[in-house]
Amino acid sequence: MSRLAFKGMMMFKTMMLTAAFGFAATAALAAPTLSKDGAVTSVAKQPFTSGFYHVHVPKGGTVIFDSIGSGGYNCCSGWTVSAAGSVIGEQFWPAIQITPTSSGKVTEIEAGVGYVTGTNSAELAIYADASGVPGKMIWSADADNLPVFGSTSTSTVTAKVTKVKLKANTPFWVAVQTDANSPDTWDAWNQSETTDATLAENDGSGWTNEGNTTAGAVTLLGKLKK
Repeated sequence: MSRLAFKGMMMFKTMMLTAAFGFAATAALAAPTLSKDGAVTSVAKQPFTSGFYHVHVPKGGTVIFDSIGSGGYNCCSGWTVSAAGSVIGEQFWPAIQITPTSSGKVTEIEAGVGYVTGTNSAELAIYADASGVPGKMIWSADADNLPVFGSTSTSTVTAKVTKVKLKANTPFWVAVQTDANSPDTWDAWNQSETTDATLAENDGSGWTNEGNTTAGAVTLLGKLKK
């Protein structure tokens, strides 16, 4: 489906969401909505969604990148994460570019990702850079039992990372996407309240650099060379 045709369907699909999966009834939240281009998922903010976030840095480790901060992320606006088989009917995979200032390795990833409908799962992934877009995927792991999108600004899904080495001043990408275990998933990668980054999107036909914008909420832990 072309982006132009997709935009024309957004209003109709948004109106049908509550009836399709009963989001408001099951989660005590309003039904989520999509931006005109489908790239952003939003939901009305509730009074219980604020909080304090504190990353737990392992002994001997350090924070390599953090777009969550102590105040948490945006509870109710996120980059759309969608499989082609979701109720949206189109793939959306967002990724942000990170450039480390020192060499080292990533050992853990913590991300703010919320569940909307379909299979409650997402794939966290790290890619090498390929001329300004994600290239070869060098690590991935599934995250299940995501919190309902809009219900929190502090909860994160966590995965241990292995065999991801960093080179100083060499960019890489962190993505939240779907895979064979989440063929009908619609999630949202919560947006940062503190940080901007270069965003790339994959609609199933390859990655496109979308320029500098709000980062997805993620913290990377690891070890850096001094």
